[in-house]
Amino acid sequence: MIRTIRMKSENIDDLVEFSKQDGFPYAVDRNMLKEYCQGADPIKMCVQTYGVYDDDHLISVMTATYQKVFFHPDSPSGNIVHISGAYTVPQRRSQGYGTLLLNLITKEAKEYFKADYICCDTTNVPYFSKNGFVPNNEDRMWKQL
Repeated sequence: MIRTIRMKSENIDDLVEFSKQDGFPYAVDRNMLKEYCQGADPIKMCVQTYGVYDDDHLISVMTATYQKVFFHPDSPSGNIVHISGAYTVPQRRSQGYGTLLLNLITKEAKEYFKADYICCDTTNVPYFSKNGFVPNNEDRMWKQL
């Protein structure tokens, strides 16, 4: 059974093991994961890791940073969400798991945090373009909410 969650402290061991896979994008340590897997409502302006499980096996993760920026016309509230650290196990790629995670993050960014937009680094332009993101400079893409 596929389930998509905001990861909590009880998921730390899963994420530590998951991060040992070849090609995982960043180093992970248990102390860092206490912040990344706190499961708090995003309104508290924090970093959250989201995961997709197939039964009890973690198969995909994506991290969202909920942050306040200076107010400007594109962000009248100053609330933005930055997507980073996405990874899906190679044998499960191109099956929609990243989109499930992005949809959950988008829902929570609107519902809890009242974000004006979501941004990401442009490491996968075709994927993010397909999901409604547009380039705003050579390093970032964004999606108005």
